Formats: sequence, C-alpha cells, structure tokens
Amino acid sequence: MLKINLLPLEKRKKEDFFPFSFLLRIAICFFLLLSLFTLSLLGLTGHTRRCIRRIESDKKWTEFFRLKEEEARLVKQKAELERYLNRDFSWTEKFVILDQTLPSGIWLNRLSWERQGEKKVFLLKGETLSTEEGVQNVIQFVNNLKKQKDFFKDFKEIKLLTRQESEGRTNFELLIPER
Repeated sequence: MLKINLLPLEKRKKEDFFPFSFLLRIAICFFLLLSLFTLSLLGLTGHTRRCIRRIESDKKWTEFFRLKEEEARLVKQKAELERYLNRDFSWTEKFVILDQTLPSGIWLNRLSWERQGEKKVFLLKGETLSTEEGVQNVIQFVNNLKKQKDFFKDFKEIKLLTRQESEGRTNFELLIPER
C-alpha cells in the first residue's frame, strides 16, 4: 500500500535513513580513531625505544653494583682466609694438646669455630659423670688448658659458659675467644 503525505513541507516528518547514516558515522569515528592510534604509535616508538634503552642501562648498572658488592664480599673473605692461612696457627697442634690435657671421664661431643661479633671463638661442648669427681675433672681440664702456652698463644682466655646436670651426667660448654 502506498502512502502519500499531503502535509505542507514545513510540517512533514523528515524520514531519516537511519541504517545508512548510522553506519556512516561509525565508519568516520573508526577512521579517526585508527588515524589517531597510528599517529600516536609513530610518535611513541622513539620514546619507547629511549625508555627501553634506559631500562636496559639501569639493568646493567644494577648488575654492575651487585657485582661490585659481591667482589667486596669476596675480597673480605679472601683477606680473612689469608689471615688464617698465613699465621702460625695449627689446628693439629691444638687437637694434640686437647687430647693430652683431657682427663679420663670427660667426653668432648662438639668442637666448633664460630663467629661471635667481630671475633671468632673456639667452642668445646662435652660431658662428664655427675659426680664430684666429674666436676673436678672439668675444672682440672680448664686449668690444664690454661697452663698450655702453645695452646693459648692464639687465644685470649677460657670461659666455662654452662654446666647442666641431667640423667647422671654433667654437660658443659667452654668458650675460647681468639686473640
């Protein structure tokens, strides 16, 4: 059926070609966005390259400083090792003296060389029977070590740190700091 609009031109409704104009508007917006995106990519590539170079440079500097810290740590460790290797310090001699001064009835369970602050200490842990004789043996052992000049030339003193009695035995710890 055919429709005829007899209204004057001013009052007539204008028919809009909705699908065509809408699609045309979308195509124009898409083209503008694509143009802006392309232009921004072209402008940012130089900036992006500079940023990537700066990041790579920063990574190289970070690696450089990490390696410098590692080198300083290794130099310090090397100096410490050389200090111990170059001095007249013989663990064999120390162990022989320990064996000779150790009274019967005392067992050494642990010998360790540990760092406490700036100095290193020789730590002896042992046990003896919980009798008057056992405690006297520990005191005798400490006194025998103090008399040994060859043993004490590298150490300051000897301290009895702990003494605990349990299950018929007395556990003790001796701390001997280096000079």
